[in-house]
Amino acid sequence: MLKSIEIESLFNLYSYTVVLSDESSPYVRFITGPNGFGKTSILNIIYYIYNRDFEALSHIPFNKVKLVYDDGTEITVVQQVQTEQIDESDEKETVDIIFDIEFRRVAEGLHDEIRCSRSNGFLLPLSTNLENYLGSMPIYYVMDNRLLSKDNWKPSVEKKASDLAVRLTDLKSKYSACIVNFLSSGLSDDSGGAAGRVEKIRGYLELLSDLNFLRKSGDDANPFRSCEHYIGAIESFIENEKSTLDKILAFQSVIEQFAFANKKLQMNEARGFRFIADDSDHTILSADKLSSGEQHIVILAYDLLFESADDSIFLIDE
Repeated sequence: MLKSIEIESLFNLYSYTVVLSDESSPYVRFITGPNGFGKTSILNIIYYIYNRDFEALSHIPFNKVKLVYDDGTEITVVQQVQTEQIDESDEKETVDIIFDIEFRRVAEGLHDEIRCSRSNGFLLPLSTNLENYLGSMPIYYVMDNRLLSKDNWKPSVEKKASDLAVRLTDLKSKYSACIVNFLSSGLSDDSGGAAGRVEKIRGYLELLSDLNFLRKSGDDANPFRSCEHYIGAIESFIENEKSTLDKILAFQSVIEQFAFANKKLQMNEARGFRFIADDSDHTILSADKLSSGEQHIVILAYDLLFESADDSIFLIDE
């Protein structure tokens, strides 16, 4: 895990040491400060180094960056900008930008020194310790322009809804196949313990009902009684798809906790997600009809749960 980042002469003005992880709070850090002091640039530097995108990194002025990890690994990047004075001008022209990169892990005796420059297209050698190390740690960056998708043809929040629709369609197909296979086998789960097993997975059954994968019975005291004779199939489906179901439950919970103004989240495989207004007509609102603040919340929650890989560094630019 990345413990800290040290930056010397960001914009030739600021030097920072930002502690990102310690024993008291290893997972979340907020970087705050006035506009213009480099908060976004710090996130960009981390992201560009992880992706070995030294061309993009070359557009950020700094002297040195050092990444320190809790396993003893250190990655140091020194930037040298070579310039020439422009005749009859007070400006200088950049001739070349050079990065000297050092990868060091003392405990294992690993030490690489790598150089790349604009003049050689910022090409790096293949299969270095730097490449292998950073490539093993996923990173996901939610940028400040998150309300627009990269192709700009559809609001980003609508693309998230479309993505969830695909996921739910696949999930429902797996659910249906699981139930059909179980019922066609001629097996039954009408044992006396079925009611207790239903109660143990009640939260998942509520979600499956919300998603219209299954229907509740008319019995309010035991709305899932009809599930008891094929509870084994549902248990098997939940076990196989628990990770996805837990993410959907977490997404639902996040939206509910933020108490969107007079709106209720609805998910299905046709639209992914949309919102129902709390008015007499129960007006249907597509995701792009949310306020900008509400859209930010939806996108952040969705990207964190569904887009970023497990154990990844998750950068959010506010």
